Amino acid sequence: MLHYLNRVSGALLLLVGAYVAYYGWYELRLFSGSGDAPDPIVTAAGRVQSALAGWVYRQGAWPWLVGVIVLAFGAAAWSWRRRIRLRRVPPTTSDVTTAERFL
Repeated sequence: MLHYLNRVSGALLLLVGAYVAYYGWYELRLFSGSGDAPDPIVTAAGRVQSALAGWVYRQGAWPWLVGVIVLAFGAAAWSWRRRIRLRRVPPTTSDVTTAERFL
């Protein structure tokens, strides 16, 4: 699953980076006076941001706090379980590098 997560996060990083670069170019055009203020991409991104911010605001703080706590406990339990499992199994020569990599 980590293999796919790395690819998805990389694609998301490229998408966000492309938007930030476009927004910087948009701001430079506005600053120099050669740009038009109503830009369809910036307007669409503003609408998405506004919709997400409104949705988060309507949920309140408690569901987000509970979600963060559940994720933190889940990650700690997964890490603890993995360390116990790696300590129980005696490493062979091929498993030593794998065990050392994850500790």
